[in-house]
Amino acid sequence: QGKEEKMTLKKTGSRRAGGFTLVEILVVMSIISILAGLALSGVMSGRTSGEEGAVKYNITALVSAVEAYATETGDYPPSSLAAYGIRGNGVNDGIECLLACLQTRKHNGPFLGDLDPDQRSNVDGDILSKLQSSQVKKRVDWSRLNDILFEYCDRWGNPLVYIHSRDYGKQFKVQAGEGIILVGAKRDSETGGYFKPTEYQIWSLGVDEVNDEYGDGDDICHWQR
Repeated sequence: QGKEEKMTLKKTGSRRAGGFTLVEILVVMSIISILAGLALSGVMSGRTSGEEGAVKYNITALVSAVEAYATETGDYPPSSLAAYGIRGNGVNDGIECLLACLQTRKHNGPFLGDLDPDQRSNVDGDILSKLQSSQVKKRVDWSRLNDILFEYCDRWGNPLVYIHSRDYGKQFKVQAGEGIILVGAKRDSETGGYFKPTEYQIWSLGVDEVNDEYGDGDDICHWQR
């Protein structure tokens, strides 16, 4: 009997020395998958946080330029170049007009300052006609060398939204991902009043590319800290 027990122990030891069981391998693979998922989630979260920080920085720089413009002119840029008799395609009007005004050579301009040029784009393909271009040069006298109505975009490629306080309550078309949506000035969910009621609003739709009516969600708004 002792001999048989020794033989059994020998066989068991040999089997364990030969490798892991299927169950052990599956457990190890599950643990590795969980750890890899957690690591990837952390990387993605860190990347999104970094992109949001960059958007906040760019919006802050844009706000500084707007305030400098208002100091020199006595008012903030309008919500659309239609205020100067110039009409684009009706999409992204606010941010297009804002950039045009900030690039004026009048009133001690231009005012763009340290804005990241890589964030400027023309996502809606809006280009002025020769007549419109001459009107812009006369009314705004921008420092551009082309007739493109640029937008300033967030890190996800969507134009920022800009609305002057006198146009609160109106709806504007803006680019959101592959489509166009209607947005209006944002209200405080508690009071029902508009944020920055006598000034203007600038915001990004955030990584989800969805406009949040009350400035919550992941929208990045210039009045938030």
